[in-house]
Amino acid sequence: MYKPITRILRITLGLTLLAWVLSRADWRELATLLQQIHLGWLAAFAITTPITVALSVWKWKLLLHPLGHHPRFSTLFGLYILSQFYNNLFPSSVGGDAVRAVMLGKRINAYQQALASIIVERFLGLTVLVALGLIAIALASPLRQHPPLLTLTLAGLGLYSLVTIIIFDPRLLQLTRRLTHRFRVTHKPLDKLHRFQQSLRDYRRHRTAIVKALLLSLAFHLGTIVNVYLACRALGEPVPWWPIALITPIALIVTMLPISFNGVGVREWTFMVGFQLLGLSPTLGVAASLLVRFKQLLWSSLGLLVHLTLPTTAYPSPPPPRSPRCPTVGPPDPAPPKNPSTFSTKGSTHAG
Repeated sequence: MYKPITRILRITLGLTLLAWVLSRADWRELATLLQQIHLGWLAAFAITTPITVALSVWKWKLLLHPLGHHPRFSTLFGLYILSQFYNNLFPSSVGGDAVRAVMLGKRINAYQQALASIIVERFLGLTVLVALGLIAIALASPLRQHPPLLTLTLAGLGLYSLVTIIIFDPRLLQLTRRLTHRFRVTHKPLDKLHRFQQSLRDYRRHRTAIVKALLLSLAFHLGTIVNVYLACRALGEPVPWWPIALITPIALIVTMLPISFNGVGVREWTFMVGFQLLGLSPTLGVAASLLVRFKQLLWSSLGLLVHLTLPTTAYPSPPPPRSPRCPTVGPPDPAPPKNPSTFSTKGSTHAG
């Protein structure tokens, strides 16, 4: 009962905020921006999404190698697009990540390792995003002088820190076990969480893979900045690149807060405020954000096609473990005869 109400409230809040943002935009300027769309810049804007998705998939594949799994790039690419499709059906990207974790787990027969690879992939991306956000806050004093924007940015950074502690700190798990050891219902989920944390700790022995994944995360977020810049150029506005580089990480940090459904309205508000604070047109910020969202919806719709065409299995299931009572390989022993009279009586003490 609680979840449907929360979902309805978030959808309502997001749509209300989006309507307020649109009411603050200059509709004449918005019409002018739509009329002066540049097809060349629009084509460049269109190809940024498959490039950034390929970077994320490459990072995901790289993080699966230390766990002993080597799925095909095309399979992971399809699962990633599928997760983006489900992100439109769930309140946040967590739903899409859960879908690709389950589907990858089926293919590699290791659900916890599949989930661990996705958590690490997301965590490294958020780490780079937080670093870029801190740099933006430090360099752009106008962003620090807007209390609502600064508060939401700090809340996003706090959420990142809290999630990091919950997932990666084993001391919290140990404390929870001590407090709930009398309740058997908690034993099984806590054991699963312990094995999951063990899978995460396995990455400590593979620092090279972590460094490469961090570099791919940096390339991905630079791609998101280029994506917004190309959206502005596609709308016919020759904007400088540095305000885009400062406001884009802030907008992504604020959007990950569980305020509205998929950040609807929140991201548009952040770009509107950020563009205005950095000397750009707030209407251009709203238009660029809506253009990026529209492209994301078109791209994620390919996930439905992937859902219908992706094979149910990408790898054969491992053979079941052999029984210790039958260590040798060979034909089974012949079944004993049903009629006792067919047994040989040689050496028998029965006089019969």
